[in-house]
Amino acid sequence: MSNKKRLTLALVVLLGLMTGVGTVKAAAVSSGVRIDGKYPLGVSSDYLVVAGNRIRHLGWAPMNGRFMANSMNIQNDGGSPILNADNANGYLEGLWNPAVVINDYTAENKIDDKIYKDPKHSSDRLTNVLWKMWSSSGNGVIPTGDSKAVKFITDTSKEDIDQATTDKDHKDKLDFIWRYQFDTLPDGVTHHQLSDLTQFKDNDVTKYEFENPKAGKSVQQDISDVANFYANLTPGGKPTADFWANNDQIVNQLHTNTGADATVNGEQSNPTYYKDSDPSVTDIVIDITSARDQKSSAKLKPVAEEDNKRGVVAATIDFNQVQAVNPSVTGISIVLNYSSSFYTDGKLDMSKIPYLILNYKGFKGRQFNWSTSDSFALGNHEKHTHDVSTPLWKGLGAKDKADWSNQNVLNFGSRVLNNFSDAYDLDNLNESYDQNVQDLAGLNEKKAAVAFTNISQMWFGSILVPHGSFYANSSTQGLYIGGVVAANNVTLDNAKLSPSHGDGVFGNNPGGNGRDFPDDLNKQPAATPTIETIDLTAGTDTQQVKKVETDPQATFDYANGQLKPFNKSGINAQINITDAPEKYKLFYQLNDDQTWHQYGDLQSTASVAIPDLEAKLTKAGNKDAYNKKVTQEGPIDSTSKQHVGYHLQRKNKITFAMTKEDVTAAKVSADTIESQLSFDLVIKGTLEVIVPEKVDFGTEILGQKPAEANPYKVTIHANEVTKKQLIAIGEAHQQQTNLYVFNPMVTDFNLNLQKDTRETQGVINPFYLNEGENFHYQLGEDGNLSAMPFGTNWIDGILSRSDTLSNPLKSNQMTLSLPYSATYQPTVVGKPYQTGLIWRLSLLTAGE
Repeated sequence: MSNKKRLTLALVVLLGLMTGVGTVKAAAVSSGVRIDGKYPLGVSSDYLVVAGNRIRHLGWAPMNGRFMANSMNIQNDGGSPILNADNANGYLEGLWNPAVVINDYTAENKIDDKIYKDPKHSSDRLTNVLWKMWSSSGNGVIPTGDSKAVKFITDTSKEDIDQATTDKDHKDKLDFIWRYQFDTLPDGVTHHQLSDLTQFKDNDVTKYEFENPKAGKSVQQDISDVANFYANLTPGGKPTADFWANNDQIVNQLHTNTGADATVNGEQSNPTYYKDSDPSVTDIVIDITSARDQKSSAKLKPVAEEDNKRGVVAATIDFNQVQAVNPSVTGISIVLNYSSSFYTDGKLDMSKIPYLILNYKGFKGRQFNWSTSDSFALGNHEKHTHDVSTPLWKGLGAKDKADWSNQNVLNFGSRVLNNFSDAYDLDNLNESYDQNVQDLAGLNEKKAAVAFTNISQMWFGSILVPHGSFYANSSTQGLYIGGVVAANNVTLDNAKLSPSHGDGVFGNNPGGNGRDFPDDLNKQPAATPTIETIDLTAGTDTQQVKKVETDPQATFDYANGQLKPFNKSGINAQINITDAPEKYKLFYQLNDDQTWHQYGDLQSTASVAIPDLEAKLTKAGNKDAYNKKVTQEGPIDSTSKQHVGYHLQRKNKITFAMTKEDVTAAKVSADTIESQLSFDLVIKGTLEVIVPEKVDFGTEILGQKPAEANPYKVTIHANEVTKKQLIAIGEAHQQQTNLYVFNPMVTDFNLNLQKDTRETQGVINPFYLNEGENFHYQLGEDGNLSAMPFGTNWIDGILSRSDTLSNPLKSNQMTLSLPYSATYQPTVVGKPYQTGLIWRLSLLTAGE
């Protein structure tokens, strides 16, 4: 892509969490968000700059536009007023009222902002720049004929402002500008309540800030709701869920990422991600395809809707995909491929293109900094190109890359929304709503959630930052074509704003025939069925895995006493589905196995209960896809030679997916899955064995009884016990003549035996002799009598389990036997014939 510059995304990776002051509250999702032709951005619609908290203006750059903020600070009151004298294209005449909304007029006086040398005079500076808009001397920037149309509003009373004013000059100016205070009610009486504004009432907004104890929804909440609404149009989870259109006139044309520069070979998606010829850049190709270019049908409408409401498409820009192409990525290039019906005479037709919502995801903890590169580009739809394209400004007919007043440029900018739904200020990652934390968060190019610091091309579209701040400096040269809405702070550091910028605000349709954003968009998207959570319960131990988590995992431990032996461990699962359809199917997949298995018949409820999950997943027909093997996590903590064992862990990746009711297991794929959730089920436990340390045959001199009586036998019985029983046996501290096994994970193991090979000189004790006929053993009740091995050899398989689900202990007893001989005698006359036993416990692996 050497023939075009690129949109560079500077990524600042946060290495440690910042610490905030005060309580941390996240704005909840409200159900009352309004998205339509009049309010495409909710209560923030039609404003050039909206800050849920502060607008900070640094330097001398001009400001023109509608502004709304909780508070406003102007660094240089000797510079430009909020509305500059440039009245291009009759801007002031057409400006909607109120032009300036300031919730808390005096708040800046109390903020310790290091940029401002004299914070306590902040409200005086604000009064001064407002006074310049009209000016009692007649030199105001707003012509006399427009002075009645352009007004400001604040929720702060004149008395409170007057009390904060420091000198008579500013008190006089305050008296003068108060006549331009906006009347919120038609009775001509000035009401100092923003909630009386029609725009606030239409959007059910009753207050400005989230933490305000007043009941109702805040501006900050509404900003979050709008962003969530648009983000949910492309919920992700599968490749086909990263593109959305509000009608069937625009289709989701999938492409297969192919070649060495693609993200995932063979997987179809839209957008697609490719490595650019510049090794630091990832190309993101978005295909916007008219159905008219795919098939011929009399039912298809023209690209421009008859009711003057155009289409809307949304696409996800996923940082995880961006980084998968290039782990060291520092830039992205957004390549838009419009199909032929969006062109007229070879040029992109502004009357035909749909609105474009770009949902940026995966950016929490990383600053999004647009700098030193081109913005968007136009590609070739038919060839699905990414490496050869035209800078968007050139494709729109701009004379050069700085022609931001070009009508096509402004028109295109008003069709695009850049939604940074999960970008947070790097110094307020927890999104604290503590006022002191908010006031000082995201104030510079290194800390703001979204920054715009140096660019050689235009940045198209309005910018929506629902959880953080926006920062722009003088290097931007005013080359972002749209408005800014940020839930926290907006800093304009010598970043100029012209009257033309208002035309680029999202949904404005400059030069068009009225508003053309659809009225029913927030009613249009069908509810998306989603497996949101899975509850896993064993006794009183309850855990939940969530779709929103990264690498979700549920861990159960036999040490808690809630689990039963494998495979009927007693873990119950409940699959929880939001917006569940009337009928659907539920499937599951295990580990790396590619086979899908259907659970039950057609489902019809918002939750599906699966009793005894492991028993279900290990049933015949799953072809051993469920991992029954364990990994050894180290020996148990035991000081007794009689008590041996290992800490164990078993791990399985389980994926549940839901599909429409007509999908079979063989047809389950990324294209047919409505929603899925994968998680790791980790089971921890132990294999523990208590073994006898010694055996004895009594004190009788061997050989005194006839051989056929053969009383010289000792049988060691093997018993499987519970953890509680095992503890009781271990605490008894008695000489054990039996063998006890605690193996709730039904682990394959082997227990071997070796007799003590010591020899006592001058004593004929059969336990210590190596002659094979002196000491015998028998496994099980019907096993063959075998001679004990010589030397250090082991008896294999004294006790084992190698068929975990169908067979109990392979051997459940062992008999030790001494033959008749008149020559034997104990080591100490009158003491029992006795020997030590040496045991070895080992885990079996596949093939043993």
